[in-house]
Amino acid sequence: MVEPATGPSRANGFVIVCREKPRRICYIRDYPKTAVNPTENQIIARIIFGEVGRLAKGIRNWQEKYHMPPAAILVKKAMEGLSIGRSRRLRKWEIKLLQMAVMYAEKKGLPRQEVVEKVLDYILETSKVHG
Repeated sequence: MVEPATGPSRANGFVIVCREKPRRICYIRDYPKTAVNPTENQIIARIIFGEVGRLAKGIRNWQEKYHMPPAAILVKKAMEGLSIGRSRRLRKWEIKLLQMAVMYAEKKGLPRQEVVEKVLDYILETSKVHG
């Protein structure tokens, strides 16, 4: 029997995931699309992480009470509580509203992109107000 790799291994768009706790289990799932095409917020978070890590380079004076390297402590403290933002999927009614807006724009001969941008602005504004 071939032993599966520990952690994700990419093969033809699928990932074999193995975990050990609470019990050993392996399963196949689709490769995460954000691993190859990260969201804008993920890119920003990765850049900030990299910049903080670069600033922490070369820090010494290991402290036993933290049980981690001093540079890692600095990165952890800098990233702690940092909220970049969250992407969200459009709800079904929002998708339907966009489809209706596109149909309306085509029927009236209006610029499609402008109509879609206005509808998206409306959706984003209402989602801020209503949670």
